[in-house]
Amino acid sequence: MRAELPEQPGLSLTLAGSKRDLCPKARQVKTQDAKAVAAANGASYLEVSARDGMNVAELFAAVAASVDPESRPASRGVKLDDSSRDGRRDWPGCC
Repeated sequence: MRAELPEQPGLSLTLAGSKRDLCPKARQVKTQDAKAVAAANGASYLEVSARDGMNVAELFAAVAASVDPESRPASRGVKLDDSSRDGRRDWPGCC
């Protein structure tokens, strides 16, 4: 995984194992194997289930917490007022 990514300071990886709700015998990948792959690539690992929502919020919280604020590009922002229309009413938009 990591070998295919460009070198970026502050980059963190999280491996998500899906279908957590399945019984262990029905799984395609064993938990211990997935954890080994994550560890070998310096990634964290969390099993999730979209079916019952198990650990989904935790996954997003963990990814968000791992983001280094210093490594993010500066935001240019988005202007949400009507002044971008320049007085035109015929512009293609929703309003």
